[in-house]
Amino acid sequence: MGDIDINTLTMEQYITLIRDNNRPGVVIPEIGNEVDFEIKSHFMKELRRNLFVGTDDEDAHEHVRRVLEIPDLFHIPSVTHEAIMLRVFPITLTRAALRWKNRLPAVSITTWDLLEKAFICRYFPPFKITRKLKEILNFKQGMDETLYQA
Repeated sequence: MGDIDINTLTMEQYITLIRDNNRPGVVIPEIGNEVDFEIKSHFMKELRRNLFVGTDDEDAHEHVRRVLEIPDLFHIPSVTHEAIMLRVFPITLTRAALRWKNRLPAVSITTWDLLEKAFICRYFPPFKITRKLKEILNFKQGMDETLYQA
């Protein structure tokens, strides 16, 4: 609960604080009752095929690209791309990446754009870009190496 002394709170303030801390970080937009929204099992299987764990060797940009390809295959009238992505993308996360998503501040992600940016920032931060650019710029082929070996 950070730097809040819970001993000084009233019961009402404490319950409000607990309730706020338990609200999810990703806000899923409402879909009207008249819309039949369901992620079909074959799409669900495809989404769960390449889960993002959150390790250093995974490519966050590639993961987003792969996930975006799947919802593009189906169209549900009256359901926005935003609503679909906010439901679908968290399904593709597991272990550390899922813990990251679950620890987002309450109600902090309300659009697909925000979720995508937060994910990329977390799993491909600027220092990784700098490190990769440095590797490219410092590439040297050894005297007795073929280009393939280098």
